[in-house]
Amino acid sequence: VSLITRSGTNMFRGSGYYVMRDTKTSSNEYFLKLSQLSADEASKTPKLDKKIYGGSFGGPVMKDKVFFYASYYRPVFNRDNRANLYGDLPDYQSRRNEGFVKVTLRPVNPLLLNVSIRDSHRLEESDLFGSATKSTTGSGFEARLRIGTAEGSWIIDPQSYLTFKYTNFANRTLGRPDNVGKTALS
Repeated sequence: VSLITRSGTNMFRGSGYYVMRDTKTSSNEYFLKLSQLSADEASKTPKLDKKIYGGSFGGPVMKDKVFFYASYYRPVFNRDNRANLYGDLPDYQSRRNEGFVKVTLRPVNPLLLNVSIRDSHRLEESDLFGSATKSTTGSGFEARLRIGTAEGSWIIDPQSYLTFKYTNFANRTLGRPDNVGKTALS
């Protein structure tokens, strides 16, 4: 897999964004408009709210020699008003924080070096419930992804070049219960 990421340039540039989607401004997940449902049906329909924040910024550290680029991404999802045979269930929540930083060096014209790191942490709570399980038996998961790279290229002459790439990849993901009982085995 080959992935090309953004780099800084000789100009400072940045952007930011915020995206909001909630049950008051759009259709629900089942493509039904809440206004078309009876009051009882609307109160039982799970409501999913989404908020996504993000931005990026990059530019020169030393003109024509050293550049940087950084970005941030944070989606937050909330779903409430869920129930099963036992009654109401805890609200679902998913949060993710992801950052990316890259430094590009060009010490001499035919040589280019890049170093980058991506760090992502995602936490989901009250994700999985069966139709006949109690509200204390829910489970979620936690994921931590880190990718570090160092790469370079050197144009030796018009017919020859040399490249290298080193990647350190760690993906630590685990499912876990949302509620841990305080019991001791004897």
